[in-house]
Amino acid sequence: MRCVSSPNSPKDASHLNFPLAIDTVNSSTSYVYDPRTRTYLQPAYASRALHNFLTVNSLSLQGLETPEDVLIEGRATIPKGTNLTALINVGVKDQNSAPAILSTLLEILGKQTK
Repeated sequence: MRCVSSPNSPKDASHLNFPLAIDTVNSSTSYVYDPRTRTYLQPAYASRALHNFLTVNSLSLQGLETPEDVLIEGRATIPKGTNLTALINVGVKDQNSAPAILSTLLEILGKQTK
């Protein structure tokens, strides 16, 4: 997995690239079953993805904040208005919360109009 920035894309665009996405489905990375969602989560992979995303996109994330409180199971609520860099760092430092943080981040970015 790597994050890349294309020279042809806008300066403020965010980039996330999974060139070896097969690793997410071939059992080569650790996973845990989540009975709440009835899915398998990959905490280490999600944490690494967040780290790489932050490395490449730190400038384009400046000024972007959580639009509402973010509740991550087993952690304190991340309040509305938290910088997305701080949100991502939670998932980088705590692998157990990384899948939820990654999902939340993608939801937030998917609704961005800036």
